[in-house]
Amino acid sequence: MSYRLSSWQQLFLSAGLVVMLFMAGCSGSSELAREGGAEFPNHSAQQIHDLVATGNDTLNAFSGNARLSVDAPAQSGSFNTTIRQKRGDSLFVSISPGFGMEAARMLVTPDSFYVYDRVNSQLAYGTISDAQAYLPVPLDVGDVFDNMLGLITPDPSISWQIDFDDDHYYLIDPDENNMYTVDPSRWRVIEFEDRTDDGELVEKRSFSDYTQINGVELPQRIEFERPSEDATATFRYRDLELNPAALSFDLGVRDNVQRIPFRVRN
Repeated sequence: MSYRLSSWQQLFLSAGLVVMLFMAGCSGSSELAREGGAEFPNHSAQQIHDLVATGNDTLNAFSGNARLSVDAPAQSGSFNTTIRQKRGDSLFVSISPGFGMEAARMLVTPDSFYVYDRVNSQLAYGTISDAQAYLPVPLDVGDVFDNMLGLITPDPSISWQIDFDDDHYYLIDPDENNMYTVDPSRWRVIEFEDRTDDGELVEKRSFSDYTQINGVELPQRIEFERPSEDATATFRYRDLELNPAALSFDLGVRDNVQRIPFRVRN
């Protein structure tokens, strides 16, 4: 027996996996950084990369609570979420529509996913490529951790063109498809854009409302847009714990729960 999701279940699957992709706090100093042996706006692409990446490798896991809003033609809604993740490993998401009701739990590994529908006592499972058919944004599990914490960095192997204004650097790739906007006051990417060769915006990720947690600058609000699909996802953290001592990825599935393989509707 194969699983064909109802529209209600599609919404929760979409919400949970959107959390994977992408992601009000206190703002940091507004003084532009003078680091890396240069002063703004005279940093090289390599210096910008190194400054953005500084300290990121000290983060190996996190847990947090957030509000997720998804707005897409096929699926829309707002949810309370609890998230736990280890870098390069599993992601656990608990999803609640509110009123103290936990509607679903999700576990995602690098190649598989499991959605525990607690309302209908069903466990759907399948591959990441199966789940992709219902997502309003593309799924790349390898980038999940950095996107969830706003730690994305420009690829240092690319020959970036550097532009700047009074407050930001703009790193643009040779084909002018990708652009990173970097805030040198905190050395964080605050926006990423992916465009077609014709200049049409495919995807935009925005990171804002920064606060310091354990000395690391992290965004409390993350927004993802795909204009061609009229789809957006906005993620607002309420609290975050970095490098917790222990994380549970237990779905807590009861013995009498129906287990059903998921497949894409043709």
